[in-house]
Amino acid sequence: MSDIYEVLEAIKERHEREKHEEGKEEFQIDPSCLICYKVKEDSESEWFRKFWKIFQKVILAAKSYNKNTIEKLLEYIVLMRKDKDDIYIFNRKKRVKELEKIKGKGEKLLDVIVVSIRYGNEPDYKKIGIIS
Repeated sequence: MSDIYEVLEAIKERHEREKHEEGKEEFQIDPSCLICYKVKEDSESEWFRKFWKIFQKVILAAKSYNKNTIEKLLEYIVLMRKDKDDIYIFNRKKRVKELEKIKGKGEKLLDVIVVSIRYGNEPDYKKIGIIS
């Protein structure tokens, strides 16, 4: 995050100014906005509360999350989960292509998850370190 922290802070400030202060129709989108992506009190599931507790122990600068964080993390878990009913693709090329497609979707979801979290100060980690 140290590699993109300043950019995220600039996005946050611009979003708050353009959308919430000036009320512009076209505004900077901020995936970490706690107003736009508000989480209803006590609506988080138990699995997410456990995840967040662990995440905050690892990434000390993580201060808050929003609806984006929860929804995209759930999407990521579902995407990466292997069911016993999944059909194994025997053709290696097709299997590799499918895995690359899933990996690409997963990386996009992880990007949204990381930027949807608000950080109290600049984390020591780079974005790639948080994702891993």
